[in-house]
Amino acid sequence: MSVFEAQHRSESMAARVAFTLIENACALWGMRTEAARAEGLPDLQACILVRIANSPEQELTVGGLAGALHLTAPTVSDSLKALVTKGYLKRRKNPLDGRVVFFSCTRKGQTAADRLSEWPSRMEETISGLDQGHQQALMGALTFMLRRQIEDGLEIDPLVVDARNRAEARQGQFEDWVAMGIFLTFLSGADAFVSAHLRDFPDPIDVQVGPSPEGGVQVAARLRLDFLR
Repeated sequence: MSVFEAQHRSESMAARVAFTLIENACALWGMRTEAARAEGLPDLQACILVRIANSPEQELTVGGLAGALHLTAPTVSDSLKALVTKGYLKRRKNPLDGRVVFFSCTRKGQTAADRLSEWPSRMEETISGLDQGHQQALMGALTFMLRRQIEDGLEIDPLVVDARNRAEARQGQFEDWVAMGIFLTFLSGADAFVSAHLRDFPDPIDVQVGPSPEGGVQVAARLRLDFLR
């Protein structure tokens, strides 16, 4: 069943809530697109411009933006180059590492970012119409949903999956080393036991301790008997 099916929504409150959230998301996306179009910018370039203008340092790198927006570095890099060409951004090399480049807003870019940041105020005005209790309930519900989405995303994130596989492999190696340590301890004990109980046997005596074909430990002792010569 899909939340887009009216029959399903009539039978499920969760489906109605999900559909309403989708409708609101589409409306918000439309407002953002309208604001970006007014500046003559594609959605992604407008989003990057606002993100840089409102960052604590007011400058970001390609990698920082890619991670924040969940996009690939080449995609972000193309948009940054376009914004620099249009005069919205300027670049600065890291004095400690020339390979790292920081992007910040020009005066033109900051002015555009301020205008692009105005449309969320409509959403704030709508939410302010709710009483405090409903606002807190809405915040709790949205936070729960966001946390679940992040957790689900981490489950399939390639970096997280690779790290989990590495951790599991290392755990297996650790268990192997523990088993080997226990085996060597028993082996040393067996050697000491044999040596203690055969100390009165005449020399030469050859004691050999080692693993058996069945996976256990076998002990062999060879004693030369001169009277059989």
